[in-house]
Amino acid sequence: MIVKGSIGAFAVGIAYLVLIWNRRLSGIVKSKRAELEQTNKSLQEAVEQLNDHDRMQREFINVTAHELQTPTQAIVGYSDLFYLRPESREEAITAIARNAERLGRLTHDILDVTKIEGHRLDLNKEKFDISEVVACAIEDIKRRVHDNNDSIKFQYTPRKIVVEADRMRISQVVSNL
Repeated sequence: MIVKGSIGAFAVGIAYLVLIWNRRLSGIVKSKRAELEQTNKSLQEAVEQLNDHDRMQREFINVTAHELQTPTQAIVGYSDLFYLRPESREEAITAIARNAERLGRLTHDILDVTKIEGHRLDLNKEKFDISEVVACAIEDIKRRVHDNNDSIKFQYTPRKIVVEADRMRISQVVSNL
């Protein structure tokens, strides 16, 4: 009888240990499942971000290709004028120069985007009067518009506003506006 009692007590002890171990393993499984679900959620968010980035990149490429095509076609067209209408040479040279400048600006913009995405864009901060930048941008656009349209008038009253920023980048922004 003592042997049966000892075996029974031993069996109850082992059953108790198995139950405790089972609860512990169940807790570990729940914890790992929660971690996997969180990791899965994070991965799904990353995939969505990559899909958004891919979509924006395709849009950027489409817009850029269109923007590059416009001045390129103008340059080719005005170059043809040299041969077809030599008397329009001055007009063609002006248009070619204007469109070549536009291509240069677009090229710089594309390079800036790649630098921004690569976290390699360096800013050269300096203090300057932003009204000078605005005045230069207005003069540039006046020259471009004057060749094509005399009905557009510009009015600008400069006010001294000193900022600390990258002058070249601010000039790009103002010119684009």
